[in-house]
Amino acid sequence: MRYTVKPHNVCAASLSFDLDDDVVRNVEFTRGCDGNLKAISKLVDGMTVDQIYNTLHGNTCGFKDTSCADQLAQAGHPRPTHVFLQAGVGAMAGGVLGCLAARYGDQAPVFVSVEPEDIPCIYRSALTGDGQPHTVAGEAGTIMAGLNCGTPCSLTWPVLRDGVTWYFACPDAVAEAGMRRLGRPLPGDQAVVSGESGAVTAGLLDWLTTRPDLADLRQRMGLDRESVILLFSTEGDTDPDHYRQVLCD
Repeated sequence: MRYTVKPHNVCAASLSFDLDDDVVRNVEFTRGCDGNLKAISKLVDGMTVDQIYNTLHGNTCGFKDTSCADQLAQAGHPRPTHVFLQAGVGAMAGGVLGCLAARYGDQAPVFVSVEPEDIPCIYRSALTGDGQPHTVAGEAGTIMAGLNCGTPCSLTWPVLRDGVTWYFACPDAVAEAGMRRLGRPLPGDQAVVSGESGAVTAGLLDWLTTRPDLADLRQRMGLDRESVILLFSTEGDTDPDHYRQVLCD
């Protein structure tokens, strides 16, 4: 498959390459230092994405903190524009957010917190608006048992508070939609066995990108065909009977 990306803060206006499984071929730069870029294209032809990344990532040019070679290395590991994170107490979500925010700096992606609607302690803490974590009481009837938490993690709450842009509290139907989308994918896509807590982010993304009544929200979130979205499946079919039931619906 042929890919074309737009580099940032370098002389090249665009770069294109063929990706066959994990092997990069036929790299072409538009504009930039013609001789040097032709040499780079020849040298990396036939290398894997990881080989190019390990060889060229971090290469700088003059006073810039990047270069055309560095941008080629990053093209095989594209920067996510959005990251959807399951937030029970928020420990995993806060850890991942902190890592990615430090990695990408002022180009950090949009972070989305996702919880079950029964006891969404991160969502409610953000909604309160006083900057403090809040315990949420209530019936824990959600099928998302791994996210069935009522008190935010005190260590990662400040990271989530300061880094998350969108907070969602989702009904169980969203998790089930994600399980079906991952377990019964479109032709040509690989099936992923993901349980209730693991699939809720995929379900939310499915709803956001397919439901006409959410078109305005999708636009405000900046979700479009150019988006690079990172999801984490945090569990498999921890309840095999329920998993089979959901996929058969």
